Amino acid sequence: MILDAPAEMRKNDPSGMLRMARKLPEQIERGIAVARSAPALPDSSRFRQIVVAGLGGSAIAGDILKGLLEDSGSIPCLVVREYTPPAFIGPDSLVFCSSYSGNTEETLSLYEAGKQKNAGLVCLGSGGELQRRALADGVPFLKMDEGLPPRAAIGYSFFMIYGLLARTSLLPDNTGELEETVSLLRRKAEIYREEIPTSDNPAKSMASALHKKLIIVYGTRLVSSVAMRWKCQFNENSKVLAFANVFPELNHNEIEGWLGFRALGVPAEVVVLRDRSEHSRVSKRIGITLELIRGNGTGTREVWSEGESPLARIFSLIYLGDFASIYLALLYGQDPTPVNRIQELKRRLSEESSK
Repeated sequence: MILDAPAEMRKNDPSGMLRMARKLPEQIERGIAVARSAPALPDSSRFRQIVVAGLGGSAIAGDILKGLLEDSGSIPCLVVREYTPPAFIGPDSLVFCSSYSGNTEETLSLYEAGKQKNAGLVCLGSGGELQRRALADGVPFLKMDEGLPPRAAIGYSFFMIYGLLARTSLLPDNTGELEETVSLLRRKAEIYREEIPTSDNPAKSMASALHKKLIIVYGTRLVSSVAMRWKCQFNENSKVLAFANVFPELNHNEIEGWLGFRALGVPAEVVVLRDRSEHSRVSKRIGITLELIRGNGTGTREVWSEGESPLARIFSLIYLGDFASIYLALLYGQDPTPVNRIQELKRRLSEESSK
């Protein structure tokens, strides 16, 4: 089995996605260092909402922040995955424009809209057009290291924002949470590394369980962003279809869809990401829902977050999903790094724009 042949895995991972995953703890520390050395936000007391403008991995960073602020913050957070911002964006909005490449057209559009509406702007990425515009306009730009797939830069895209907000009154002091998160991920990196056999490696075991199956990931309130992260990592790394939803919302619609699922004859596995913060009624809903799904012959599994702080618990689940998605790619004989369909779409859009 390829997952227990480290040398073979490395041959099928020429760009080193596993290596990039292992370096997440160091990336987090670097992202925090950049945030702490950046200029402070001007008069943060004026802001009434935070907006994260981005797509893909940058948007996931916003989803994570939104969940944390709902849990312990003092102002709301909105994630915009679009060309046009909501009408209420204005001078009391703090807008983080995040694009790893710096060339994401939707994010550039949102940057211009935020500037026109006199919103507070902060940009982050590895360079590109976003950096050029930010520097020309005197807007703070937090620079990420180059050479990464955007989805492998979550240590920058999230923790740069988190670290900057921690220097204001908009986020509680988080030094202890950061230290716990980095320490936990370092321990997990040792457990998930390619030399650890499948029998002792939860990430490899998860990949094996999901091989040749349709993947459905469910989350609960605090970790709903993680369910979306898992879905996107399976899409981009493993090159497979995967879907995500959240309790209790899915009990008001999607649960009915399982009634006719057996007729499709598609093998599937449901993974429920769980956290101790979930409401007691949600816990009951999960139990009943999984019983109903198993009645269709579909496999189910539950994964609990680890750690004390909400931040550590969120990233404990993210890290497992990241590694599992890479190992699943290798099971399919796929190089996890290239995203050829995404690049083809961008190429064709560019051709259309030049006509």
